[in-house]
Amino acid sequence: MIYTREAQTADAFIEQTTYYDRNIARIRVVTSDRPEQLIASGNAALRTSAREFHSEVNRVRDGIAAFLARNNLSRPSRTLEAAYKEAWKKEARKKAGKS
Repeated sequence: MIYTREAQTADAFIEQTTYYDRNIARIRVVTSDRPEQLIASGNAALRTSAREFHSEVNRVRDGIAAFLARNNLSRPSRTLEAAYKEAWKKEARKKAGKS
């Protein structure tokens, strides 16, 4: 997820990034704006509508919760979001130590 700079539109960022970085990285654009989807597609970016992305996030979240439940890893006092935050902080501390 990327937040654009002040005074920069998301559309301009999508257009520039998909054009200039298309040979450097695989770029995935999540937007329901049809013209932006066409531009992203024309610049070889993967495109997903906001509705499809929302469904994908929910499927993955449910899959993780099911995996944790099957393996007796869920803890009633901790939410899945808390576990994500904890893992993210741990990874950030690890990366900060390498720098």
